Amino acid sequence: MELCEYPCQCRRRCFTIEAIQIPIVYNRYGDYDPNGLLYVLEEDSQRIQEEAIRRFQQMPPQPYEEVQPLVLRVNLGDTVKVRFRNRLNRRLSIHVQGLSYDVMTSDGSSVGFNPDSTTNNEIVYTWYADTEGVFLFHDMADARSSEDATNVHGLFGAVIVELPEARWFHPETGEEIRSGLMADIYQPGKPAFREYSVFFHDELEILDKDGKPPMDHRTGLPSSTTAISYRSEPMRNRMPLTHDPADSGEDISMSSWVYGDPAPPILRAYVGDPAKIRLIHGGIKETHVFHQSSVETGRGKSGLYDYRFYINQPAGMLYFGHFVWGRKSEPGDWRRDFSLPFVPTFSRRNVDFVENS
Repeated sequence: MELCEYPCQCRRRCFTIEAIQIPIVYNRYGDYDPNGLLYVLEEDSQRIQEEAIRRFQQMPPQPYEEVQPLVLRVNLGDTVKVRFRNRLNRRLSIHVQGLSYDVMTSDGSSVGFNPDSTTNNEIVYTWYADTEGVFLFHDMADARSSEDATNVHGLFGAVIVELPEARWFHPETGEEIRSGLMADIYQPGKPAFREYSVFFHDELEILDKDGKPPMDHRTGLPSSTTAISYRSEPMRNRMPLTHDPADSGEDISMSSWVYGDPAPPILRAYVGDPAKIRLIHGGIKETHVFHQSSVETGRGKSGLYDYRFYINQPAGMLYFGHFVWGRKSEPGDWRRDFSLPFVPTFSRRNVDFVENS
């Protein structure tokens, strides 16, 4: 919905964002990117760095739940002031896609004869939240797609523009939050809903717990890694428990009963909860698929539906549905698939867990 359809709110939201470099651990098996990069709010920076390093020093290295892509939320009509502080030894920036801004001061890039709005110190960007939706931001000081650049190591995030006067709260504690992948959104005069941000990214520079490039045990060849929101559950880590071919089937290799829950975030909700899933492609090369099975979308139709969304880089989109699982709305574990459609195998599968109240 466009801003012109709402009364002017004229609110200014201010964020101070830092770029930090830490090892990003992608799963409990210890796969990690030694050169991980991420945006964080200044008030969270020291805590995240200290705890992430502490867990990385465990054997095997363990992920820290607060190491996640930065998601900011603002209201439609807000003016967004971002003070970006760069203490790393390279030029960096924040370039947002889809929001309005002055290209001379807030583009976050160095293009042609335009003023350079990247920084090796500090810069202030001004964005205008004039359209509802989800908008990717990332570094444009180094736009390469190689392992020497920033995107492949995780330097991206998103800003979500909610309706005017909407507020957002932590889905477990109920406290109002400034950032987070997941939130409960309350808006005056309209039903509340659960909101989930899901980031795709690919071509990761990953080492295993021993500091070596991961290998596929089936082929003996190097194994590539793609990820969801700084987490990955590659099949190379879910080796068959026995030599019985039955133990390599999907019902075993995809099972949380056998291997535990997967590393990528699980989208939790109560039966009947309205939900919005914000899909963001922070990757650099591949096209990814979001596939939601056995969900009713609340469009007035009966029965169950399978939905597949293809999303290219860099982009963001919205999927809306109600968590009404099964024809009798039973609680349980349900499957969410993420795949690469142009390679012969899927990248991983994840689980949706619907809890009964």
